[in-house]
Amino acid sequence: MKKYRVRFGLMVLCMVVLNWGQPPISFANETEKSEPVEAVSIANRLWKIQGAAFKYEGATLEEKQASLRKNLAVGVEAMKPLLEEDLSVDDRLQAAALQLKLLKLLMKAGEAERSVELEAALQGLAASDEPRLRTLGEEYAIMFSLDGVSTLEPALQVKRIDAAIAYVLGQAPTKKLLQFAVNCAAFIEPATEYGPAAKAHQKLAEHFLSADDPALEKGGKKFQLTAKRLSLPGMSMELTGTTMEGKSFDVKQLKGKVILVDFWATWCGPCIAEFPKMKDHYAKYQSHGFEIVGVSIDENREHLQHFLDKNEIPWIILHEEGDEEKQGWKHPVAKQYGISAVPCMILIDADGNVITTQARGEELERRLESLFPGVESSES
Repeated sequence: MKKYRVRFGLMVLCMVVLNWGQPPISFANETEKSEPVEAVSIANRLWKIQGAAFKYEGATLEEKQASLRKNLAVGVEAMKPLLEEDLSVDDRLQAAALQLKLLKLLMKAGEAERSVELEAALQGLAASDEPRLRTLGEEYAIMFSLDGVSTLEPALQVKRIDAAIAYVLGQAPTKKLLQFAVNCAAFIEPATEYGPAAKAHQKLAEHFLSADDPALEKGGKKFQLTAKRLSLPGMSMELTGTTMEGKSFDVKQLKGKVILVDFWATWCGPCIAEFPKMKDHYAKYQSHGFEIVGVSIDENREHLQHFLDKNEIPWIILHEEGDEEKQGWKHPVAKQYGISAVPCMILIDADGNVITTQARGEELERRLESLFPGVESSES
């Protein structure tokens, strides 16, 4: 399980963090390879630095991580002379954002001493005379404080969540602020303090629903649905749909069973990575009252069926055939609970009440061992 967490962490380093904050590095195509260096746009220079920083090689996971750390460090060094140039505010925003991301990723990759450079960069932005640069620093500082919030002590989780939400609520709702709120919410959602996380999403919902703007209202509704899902622990969960066999399904049919609800897709690597262990759990506990209900957000029915047949998935899979308005992220249950990322795994006890909305990996294993004590010893 630890090996899986490391592998998944590497993937997060390469993909997720690049979406933090704004502005993004643009894909500038206006320069030709033959142009002199000074004629190349800052956007293209940043794009090349970013591309090189995220290359890695090696036969083993350890070698790949070492290669990634090396290239990230090279990227940080390449940023230093660029940041000393006389840049426009727009270019400096892009450069500063990339510098912060690279430094944070190096810290997550094991170079904790980079925190000194990261803090200096944030302080430099905070002291800027340019309001947009100060805002960039503030927003990144908040998002960095939320990174890994689920691993913190409960009181510190609540403190950081509250600080982030207060920052958002202190400003008029705009599309730019909505994007920042979405980024923050992605970090808040996995918090083990379900109550504060749910309340944070509800406050975000109310803030953006108050705006007279369809786009902002749409964002507010998404926060509202996520708040509904995060509020599930201790409550019952509605779950209906159609199985792959074309039969109507209602979770009430499994009354008295412990149920794992798994929102997933065949194209989702982390989802598929969970399957081997899920099969082990199913084989071990199914005869003792454990069931799994997978809710597929795939759009290609034929591909989904081929995957299920090839991998011999033994549990219930829900998918709505034929109706495009009920497939993919539009699956009624996925929409009902604001599912915007997979895997999302929810565990329900034998009384029909949700135990946790974060039932993945070691957490699922620990919960099942607690719910089915003695199963292993009785079968060994």
